[in-house]
Amino acid sequence: MKKAVEINNFFLKNNRGISAIIVTLLMIVLSLVAVGVVWVVISNVLSSGTEQVSSGVGQLLLNLKIEKVQVESNGDVSVTVKRSSGAGEISGINLIVSDGVNSQVIKKDSTLQELGTQTFTITSSELTNLGFVKDVSIAPLTKDSSGKETVGNAVDKFDNGAKYDLIFENNLILDPLFKKISYWTPGQWTGEFVDLSEEAKTGVINSAKIYALSQNIPVFSDYVPVNPNKKYKFTLWIREDNTNSQLYYGFYAYNSAKTQIDSYNSVGTGSTNYYFWNGDLSPSNSWKKITGYIMPCTPTTWTNPPDTTLLNYRMACTTAYLRMRFYNYDGPEYATEGGTTAWYAIPRIEEAG
Repeated sequence: MKKAVEINNFFLKNNRGISAIIVTLLMIVLSLVAVGVVWVVISNVLSSGTEQVSSGVGQLLLNLKIEKVQVESNGDVSVTVKRSSGAGEISGINLIVSDGVNSQVIKKDSTLQELGTQTFTITSSELTNLGFVKDVSIAPLTKDSSGKETVGNAVDKFDNGAKYDLIFENNLILDPLFKKISYWTPGQWTGEFVDLSEEAKTGVINSAKIYALSQNIPVFSDYVPVNPNKKYKFTLWIREDNTNSQLYYGFYAYNSAKTQIDSYNSVGTGSTNYYFWNGDLSPSNSWKKITGYIMPCTPTTWTNPPDTTLLNYRMACTTAYLRMRFYNYDGPEYATEGGTTAWYAIPRIEEAG
């Protein structure tokens, strides 16, 4: 009996020793795992930091400048970029183009070397959201040792702000660049870039192009809120390729319920169908600026401003909205002469007193 007790005590002592060894081994294993996890985290942070530092240093050393921006008559944009001395490898350049309201980023591959110059072309078809080039910025693209591409900050900018102001400043027409079909209805027109550098000093902009053959094609703006006690100036640039049709430029007036109402001519006759001007433009393919005024509801007489093209009108005192409208009318009487294409640009309604 005594011998059995001694044997049992022997095993108990050995079990305690084995348990201590197992615990020690487990602690060692867990420590190694913890060290491994920490090392992976630190390694990733160091690697990421190295890439960022490498990329950041490369971008800091890059020195790019826009030498020239040329907007072609078809709407294409040529951007000439010069690189000065400075280390760093370029993999591409982002061209950031804005019309003052919307912007687009267009990526161009490039390996432009130090002291080199390269011209990038942005086609008008790439400028899907823009109808005018207000400004262009450039941002370099660089790659780190792993091949990861990083976009740098914009390093230079070409600004065309003065021309932008000629189109948008104080203009109650919200889409003067004809980029929103929903703003100009019905949608029987197409956008086309035209060059108004000489006439309107705006450069190349988007216009509404209307082709008519034995039909009347109208276009109306969205509703423009107005005050019937104020005067409003309407302007529009128009061009046509021949004189085979009649062009019309006018307006509609509405009350607060957007029900069409009369406006009045200089002798007090009311109508819903008035035009500032209609006719042909001669010579063909030359731009003409048409200007008309909507006078406040009182007084009932007025003196025409000197830049009036033909006719002006007076609002009713219940007028709450105005809409610009223009037509390319190629009726049956012109059918044998062939169709006519007309372009309409820089529509503007502004308070004039």
